[in-house]
Amino acid sequence: RLSLVFFSVFALAVAIIYLYVVPPLENRLTAQKLSSLGNYAALYAESIFTVYNQGASPVYLDLLTQQYAEQAGARILIMDSSGNLVADSLKGQAFSREDYPVADSAISQRRLITESSKVAGRTYGMAAVPIGSGGSVAGVVIVTAPLDDVESTVSLVQRQLSIAAAVALSLSLAAIYLVSFTLGRRIRRIEQG
Repeated sequence: RLSLVFFSVFALAVAIIYLYVVPPLENRLTAQKLSSLGNYAALYAESIFTVYNQGASPVYLDLLTQQYAEQAGARILIMDSSGNLVADSLKGQAFSREDYPVADSAISQRRLITESSKVAGRTYGMAAVPIGSGGSVAGVVIVTAPLDDVESTVSLVQRQLSIAAAVALSLSLAAIYLVSFTLGRRIRRIEQG
């Protein structure tokens, strides 16, 4: 019985460590990714607006977004204030306005917005910043990237913690069994002696 109590306490400690490490890790990594995307969106918004406001062609805007996307390691889109696609660093790739609710939020709140959203079964980090001048919003710049790296990092940590917990629990069970077996033999000797 004593072995079971010690094992239960140790298993509870492992569970607490697991719950203490994994969820905050995922939240921190996601927040870092969203912050990075937000920084890129803010950085590129002014230069994109300048070119956009000067009447640059859609081809030029596509090339500009491609250049910025390579630097950011992300997809960059420009939408006008009505939600129409103006430029896309991944020209020709599927686009649906509904996949980017962050754009509507940025336009309505007139500030940088970051969030994660599911698109076609994948989780993406998104940052959108409105572009315009004099209080009017001409459009929005969206910087988006899949959160696969966050998910794979968290999965790796989960696997490593699970393996370490299994090994630690096995070793503790063996040690507890050995201690209880030794103590049990001594008690039996004392009782017989």
